[in-house]
Amino acid sequence: MTKEELRGMLEAEKADELVFKGKCHDCGREIEVAARIEDESPVADGGSVYKVEPSSVSEDNIFLKCEDCFKQDSGLRNWRKTEVYSRVVGYLRPVEQWNKGKKTEWSMRKVYKIK
Repeated sequence: MTKEELRGMLEAEKADELVFKGKCHDCGREIEVAARIEDESPVADGGSVYKVEPSSVSEDNIFLKCEDCFKQDSGLRNWRKTEVYSRVVGYLRPVEQWNKGKKTEWSMRKVYKIK
């Protein structure tokens, strides 16, 4: 998260520090990350906070990493939702673009394995 993004969030909340709670993106452990601006630099205690471009993966586009995972790999990987295509009325279309009825049909499908 950039200093400007964090500053904007702090001003919106009228706070000196923001606490983000959630699961680590890499290991899935529950974590709490406190973010603030110190000496004109963003500081995070308890892990790291990532803000990404708008996506349908996360409501607020915020991802967290615990300190251990951040030390192993500081980059945010595999955060984009996989786009699934399927055939509908003769055309290949992303499932996300289907209407409500077709999405419901898709969710009710069952996979069968033939031996």
